[in-house]
Amino acid sequence: MAFYDLEDWRLDIITKVGLVISLLCLLLSILTFLFSRALQGPRTTIHLHLCLALFVAYAVFLTGMSRTDNEVACAVVAGLLHYSLLTAFCWMCLEGLELYLLVVRVFKPQGLKRRYMFLLGYGVPAILVGISAASYSEGYGTKRYCWLSLKKEFIWSFLAPVCIIIAVRLQLAGRAGLYPQPCPDPEFPP
Repeated sequence: MAFYDLEDWRLDIITKVGLVISLLCLLLSILTFLFSRALQGPRTTIHLHLCLALFVAYAVFLTGMSRTDNEVACAVVAGLLHYSLLTAFCWMCLEGLELYLLVVRVFKPQGLKRRYMFLLGYGVPAILVGISAASYSEGYGTKRYCWLSLKKEFIWSFLAPVCIIIAVRLQLAGRAGLYPQPCPDPEFPP
């Protein structure tokens, strides 16, 4: 499961137990978001799809990360991990954007439209993974683990978008904190 040989089987057990607990908690969250009518709304949609992306990533990691005996299956596992983790980061970015729009535009509360959420949340990662696979398909899966290869700096097909997403989230948080909206009610001064 790791990028190096594990000599301590206890780390492998801890990883698997932690992933199973995370999967159970994510499943509980997904069911709550799906079946609770009181929680319906754009933020819940974002949370739901973030949980779905993480659930897929953890399940794929748990079941396939070290299955290097079949090259094609290993490449598929690596591609699914690449896509689901990028999807999770995109949904995290959308969550930050939604909160920014609700906090900064208090008197014109207009969040993201669902179709744009889905295009950004699932479409952008699909395009990135498609471009990565088309440019260097051998970069998915290695002899030791089913993840992105370090050859030809292929790992940057994951790290660069993640760094950009983190920078965007920091920018949104900075703008929301640096430019507070004045309160129009004279009884409640800022």
